[in-house]
Amino acid sequence: MLNYFVQKIRSAGVPSFELSQFEPSDFCFDADWYVYNYPDTPKNTGETAFQHYLRIGIPEKRNPNGFFREVFYCANNNDVRDAVSAGQFINGAYHFAHFGSREGRAPAPQLTFAHFGGAPARVKHKTRRRLRSELTRQLRKFLSGGRELAFECAESPKLSVVVVCFNQAAMTLACLQSLKAQQKCPIEVVVVDNDSDDDTAALLEKVSGITKIRNEQNLHFIAAANQGAESAKGEYLLFLNNDAVLREGAAASAVEILDHDPSIGVLGGKIVFPDGSLQEYGAGVRLDGESFGIGRGECPSFALFQSSREPLYVSGCCLFTRRKLFESLSGFDEYFAPAYYEDVDYCMRAASAGKRVVVDPRVSAEHFMSASSKSNRVRSALHKQGQERFIARYESQLSKLRFRGAKVLTTNCSRPRVLYLDDLIPIANRGAGYPRAIAVLRSLAELGCDVTVLPCKFEYLDWQLIYSDLPRNIRVCNGITVHAFLSYCERDLSEFDVIWVSRPAPMKFFQQSVRTSVKLKQGVRVIYDAEAIFSDRIYTREKFAPDKQILSLESEAVSAQDELRLVSGADEVVAVNELDAARFSGASKKPVHIVSSACIGNNGQSPSFAQRRDFLFVGAVAHPDAPNFDAAEWFISQVWPSILARIPNSRCVIAGNWSVEKPDFLDVSGVDFRGFQSDLTALYDSARVFIAPTRYSAGIPLKVLEAAANGVPTCISELLCEQLGWTADREALVAPTSDARAFAEMATLLYEDEARWQSVRRFALEKCAEDYSWPKFRSSVQRAVML
Repeated sequence: MLNYFVQKIRSAGVPSFELSQFEPSDFCFDADWYVYNYPDTPKNTGETAFQHYLRIGIPEKRNPNGFFREVFYCANNNDVRDAVSAGQFINGAYHFAHFGSREGRAPAPQLTFAHFGGAPARVKHKTRRRLRSELTRQLRKFLSGGRELAFECAESPKLSVVVVCFNQAAMTLACLQSLKAQQKCPIEVVVVDNDSDDDTAALLEKVSGITKIRNEQNLHFIAAANQGAESAKGEYLLFLNNDAVLREGAAASAVEILDHDPSIGVLGGKIVFPDGSLQEYGAGVRLDGESFGIGRGECPSFALFQSSREPLYVSGCCLFTRRKLFESLSGFDEYFAPAYYEDVDYCMRAASAGKRVVVDPRVSAEHFMSASSKSNRVRSALHKQGQERFIARYESQLSKLRFRGAKVLTTNCSRPRVLYLDDLIPIANRGAGYPRAIAVLRSLAELGCDVTVLPCKFEYLDWQLIYSDLPRNIRVCNGITVHAFLSYCERDLSEFDVIWVSRPAPMKFFQQSVRTSVKLKQGVRVIYDAEAIFSDRIYTREKFAPDKQILSLESEAVSAQDELRLVSGADEVVAVNELDAARFSGASKKPVHIVSSACIGNNGQSPSFAQRRDFLFVGAVAHPDAPNFDAAEWFISQVWPSILARIPNSRCVIAGNWSVEKPDFLDVSGVDFRGFQSDLTALYDSARVFIAPTRYSAGIPLKVLEAAANGVPTCISELLCEQLGWTADREALVAPTSDARAFAEMATLLYEDEARWQSVRRFALEKCAEDYSWPKFRSSVQRAVML
């Protein structure tokens, strides 16, 4: 049935829609994105970007935001195309905003609405009734067949799974089969049968290699779970409901997580309903003690459920814990018998004992939910009883905990919450300061902050790529527009303690959009991490390459004055070196912190001078106007021929993530272009001299620091030496980029003179250890956020 909005459109006729009746939210309209991508949008004419979209954009099939593609959507949804042609919808974007997102339709190539948290398309055959019927059929087939379900008995199991069952034999079979499928993790299975009167006994007779406990009466969950735990031998325990199915790899992932982090006492994951929607990703309580599943009804693949989190508690339907912790806490408290709130209480007590309660996306289970309850009335009465007992025990403690928004408690920890804004999701191979951003984020996570990364430009990246560089406990808004995030997290956004804004463009965006979209709570601190004064790049570029134009997003601030004015939108400023810090201090009375960079090398434990032969250049290139492109072009075209004439058999290796087509100037003798390298260790070990002939740039040259920390002496430009605050001919050999012959002579000297090579190498290693060690970097981040 068409809703009110569609009826309005229909009544307007074809093609003269009443455009004035529409709002930006009707189309998921992103004004900032639209203006940036359609430069013909008029400015200073009184017409808004949205009005231009209605007048020009819709007829021309333009896109309203970064994730929706109008032509693609209509071409791949014939019903929408026909409805638009018939005048039932003004365009595909309107249909998607009101219908397609809830129907699970893809808004663009290689994207599904699951990325944005829309309700997933329901799997119709997995309704409760049909699922029960299918499981019953499988049970009958199993009981009538001749095969057993055989588990291998592990003498010293890492994980013991305790399954409490009361009837529901068909679901118990599915549960056990899912445990059998956890091939990568040797487990012990303990089944406690609470006097079932269905086919459970017959089922268990055909299951071997497990511990079976048969009670003469129904002891209910708490007593039976404790009973099963007493028989367990594993280092870790998993309490798994018999109406839950552990998904592939969940047990091995849980064991790996618990092995890796001894601070975790309780572990859970994504609990999913059979229809594919999320039951919970951890759980919390309201001020009156009512419990709820975090994210219930959302799509499990939504970005905000892809990082590990610390909820108030983990549901007992799938709860991993350390056996020694469980024993020290005397298990589940029978004060909450027969059931409900024992899991909340256990997690609260584990947290009080100094252990963390964590959910991780690599752990997942499908849960039928409340399958063993006799009726909704009985279940509600028991739940109410547990709630009252929980409040009676924790009322005074709850009043001291940090409730958010509408009196909701989602965590038992009071970690500082940090919102980190940047242009794009920090990925190391992007270069351009993103490795430093990753170091900042890692430091914040190590310091115990609850971190959310929000890119101002929409993009969707592979999760494995993101978490290859970032810790799993950092939430990344991947595939979410800024406006969608603000809408989804409006209440939580007001609860951030620190908002860390990186670079000029995101700071402008923050001032124009984020700060005006939500009311920030009193006391929230805004830190502007300038990363560099990017206008310096423009000025130095004009000296060497006046015909080139810098097209990077950072250069939107066209003058130093423009960049320095951005400080007014922050409470404090972060600079990368003493030079920039002095300029920010001179332009504002705001506190300025220096957070430089961190480099982790091999401490000089690498091949000797004689074992090396290459010159090495490393740098990412996003476009032909990038500083690294200019440096490589100048060095290969102007400097390399002189080096090659003096050292005929030498080789120059060029490595880095170059997003541009390989340029012709690299096709010369002795130049080996490698492109992106996931690991530079082998290149560092084979390089005798690292080359950084950068002629225009800003900030800190991370590539020079990394090379020096890995024991490769560097020959760098005067500009980079000034940025680093190094001494020429001490930590590096320094040459002017205005004189190609002089640069070639200096690079050749470092290549051929072993004594000079050893001296430069030693002083650079000492400087890196003194100024750019990880502990020092983390301490500087800690001072900036005042933790």
